Amino acid sequence: MRNYFLFLLSGLFISCSGQFSETDISSLVTDKSAAFLVDSSERYSTHGGYGSSCAHPGAHVIFDGDERTRNIYAVSDGVIARIDYCETAGENNKYNILLSMGLVGATPVYMEYSIEPFAGKPCDSNEDFFKSAILVEEGDAVTKGQLIATITPKTDSAHIHFSLIADGANICPDIFPASVFSEDVIGSIQDAGCSESATSLCFELTESEKPSRLINK
Repeated sequence: MRNYFLFLLSGLFISCSGQFSETDISSLVTDKSAAFLVDSSERYSTHGGYGSSCAHPGAHVIFDGDERTRNIYAVSDGVIARIDYCETAGENNKYNILLSMGLVGATPVYMEYSIEPFAGKPCDSNEDFFKSAILVEEGDAVTKGQLIATITPKTDSAHIHFSLIADGANICPDIFPASVFSEDVIGSIQDAGCSESATSLCFELTESEKPSRLINK
């Protein structure tokens, strides 16, 4: 599964590199001022780098499969660089949004939303099944906190995988304020056996996965 995401995300970056915001976002990494991608009442999990026991190239927002529609927001100002209206991931279809957030130096930085409602494969009979859940179009300029999509979870496995992408690589999306990390969130990380000292979105990262690589490029 990890290799699948690497292939997918890298491909999205390459195919969209010609359409991006030219805003300097260097301070976003240091100030951690991004808007969270879902309402704060939702639960989410964090993941370590490839060297940890909970290795993963990004993070997840996890939903209860109650079929209640949730909102998804732009984490920053930017441009919608690419939309995949339906792709197959294992036994389910999903949809993707790639948000061009801006530049660090000359390097475009993207936030990739992989939206996975675990609804089976409805696109087999209707290729536009998820189209109504995507509220933006490629090339749209969006503002921080703007509603860009929705998700209607079908099972408890439903989630949004999210990751920063720069230079064709996945980078920990640790750009959110400390208020995002409640005691319940930190406790859930520790209970999962991922880390006894997790205090932020990512831990035990390789050098290439650290958001600090986007500072002073």
